[in-house]
Amino acid sequence: MALRFSRFSQGLAQDPTTRRIWFGIATAHDFESHDDITEERLYQNIFASHFGQLAIIFLWTFENLFHVAWQENFESWVQDPLHVRPIAHAIWDPHFGQPAVEAFTRGGSWPSEYRLFWLATLTTEMETEHFVVQKCRISSESSFVRTLRRQWNLYAQNPDSSSHLFGTSQGAGTAILTLLGGFHPQTQSLWLTDIAHHHLAIAFIFLVAGHMYRTNFGIGHNIKDLLDAHIPPEGRLGRGLIKKSLSRSKEHQM
Repeated sequence: MALRFSRFSQGLAQDPTTRRIWFGIATAHDFESHDDITEERLYQNIFASHFGQLAIIFLWTFENLFHVAWQENFESWVQDPLHVRPIAHAIWDPHFGQPAVEAFTRGGSWPSEYRLFWLATLTTEMETEHFVVQKCRISSESSFVRTLRRQWNLYAQNPDSSSHLFGTSQGAGTAILTLLGGFHPQTQSLWLTDIAHHHLAIAFIFLVAGHMYRTNFGIGHNIKDLLDAHIPPEGRLGRGLIKKSLSRSKEHQM
């Protein structure tokens, strides 16, 4: 005989009303009562699900890499990006045939992974700022000199003009970090100096946020001290059970 929901409570399973369904929904996250799971097994299941998710992500990444490497012209485009136009299907496809290759070539259809792989080896924000931007256009003064002189305002002065030709000095400014907005008229993509500015700002935000709360290394503030020092207008009652919830709740920790 098949077991009715919920199997963790025989009395509730025999209830003829919809009360058992609403009770099951209300206790959906009560792992202990559902299957007698322990805290140790719960952590093991969480980490196991993380590894399963990572496996799916890596499988998806492999599919993209294989597709780009096998069916497209990424290698020739990297060697000469100014004269080689990337296309989505550079070889004859057994499913779509030669007409698909010609259609993709004429339409200029190509995947976004091209630019992603182009920047895949640039691992730091400073490399993105000082190397990529400088390689894409020629500036009049080295940004490294500005850093030594602490002339931070010069990073945003004299941005590229709309007539800037990618990879040349034509219309190129001297700015490294900008907030121009919109898209580059030549490449129809985001301004590279805007991207560098965005990533550098986020890096600084996480640099500060990462040291705000105390870790195993003893740097930063103790979150309990922060909550205890909180004094609302009616007295020090704002903390409540936040500390206990943060330290014991599996959902908060996840």
